[in-house]
Amino acid sequence: MVDKAKSQLLAAWLNIVSLVMQLYCTSLSLRFLGIGISLTLLPVGLAMGSLAAFLYPLLGTGVFLKIFDGSVNYSVQQASKEVLYLPLSSSVRYRTKPVIDMLVYRASKSLGGLLIIILAPLFMIPNDRVGILVFVLVPFWLFLVWRMRDA
Repeated sequence: MVDKAKSQLLAAWLNIVSLVMQLYCTSLSLRFLGIGISLTLLPVGLAMGSLAAFLYPLLGTGVFLKIFDGSVNYSVQQASKEVLYLPLSSSVRYRTKPVIDMLVYRASKSLGGLLIIILAPLFMIPNDRVGILVFVLVPFWLFLVWRMRDA
């Protein structure tokens, strides 16, 4: 019962932070930082959070990382990703957006999870130190973001 209450409390905080981010930070980020920097906020934040979790494997670090990931992903990252569709014509947008949203997005998340599942035992990384793999994989994410931004 206590675990369910903690889970609900974490979800409540995640929703509150996501709402605040969506109402205030998303428009400011896109207006003043631009789409390129806005798309890098999530991977850079996850890299820093993963490094912090690696150095200080505490519950609070994990909770902060979870709230940061969820709130930025559902606000700034999602809005920045949607802006990328604006230059496309309507016919192209209606054909490509569902494929990217349903197939590519989920496949890339699955690939990231598989990489962690495969690489952690391969390099003998204990569960409480898996954040180092995220820290190592984030430069590839940043490379793709910058390539997309330039295109």
